[in-house]
Amino acid sequence: MTSELVLDFYIDVTTGGFILKNLACIRPQIILTAVMEKYESMVETVTEPKKYLITMRWMTIVLLPLVSVRQEEDGYDGRALVIPFMMSLLPTITTNDMQKTLSSLGVIHGLFNLIPFVDCSPLADSLEDENEQNICQETSCLEDFSLQFLDSVLALVESKTHENTRMADHRASNAVINMEDLGLEKLLWAVWYDYD
Repeated sequence: MTSELVLDFYIDVTTGGFILKNLACIRPQIILTAVMEKYESMVETVTEPKKYLITMRWMTIVLLPLVSVRQEEDGYDGRALVIPFMMSLLPTITTNDMQKTLSSLGVIHGLFNLIPFVDCSPLADSLEDENEQNICQETSCLEDFSLQFLDSVLALVESKTHENTRMADHRASNAVINMEDLGLEKLLWAVWYDYD
C-alpha cells in the first residue's frame, strides 16, 4: 500500500505532512487505515522510540480527517476510531520517556480542540443509524478518560516537582531550564488553558 511506504520513510514533516493530510481528506479509507495500522503496531512494540515519535507526528497530522470522516458507501467511519485512540494514549503519559509523553500530550491537545467532550450516550436510543448509536455509546467513556488523563498529568507534575527539587540541591544556579520541562510546561498550558 502506497500510504504505508510513505510512513516508513523519514521525510520532511512539513512536505510529507501536507501531502498526507490532503490524501487523508481525499481518500480517508486508505490513508487513515494505514496510519492507524502503523500506530497500532507501534503501540504493541514500543521498542523503537524514534519510529513511535514519527508515527505520533503522522497521527497529529491526520487528526482533522480522522475526526471529520463520516461513514461512506464502503462502511468506513473514522469517528469510531477516535475514542479508542485517545484511550490508548493514556499509558504513554509517564516520566519514563518524556519525548513520548510530550508527543502524546500534543496529540491529546489536538483532539481537545477538535471534538466536544460531551457524554451523548443517553441520545443513542433516539438515533436510527447504528454507527451513530455506537459512537454515542462510546462517548460514555469520556468521563473515565478525563479522570485518567487528569490522574496521569497530576502524577507527572508531582514527579517532575520532586525531580526538580532534588536537582536544585545539586545545582549552583536554578537559571538553567531543562528543555523537557519547558516543553511539558507549554503543552500542559496549551491543554488546560487554550481550550475554548
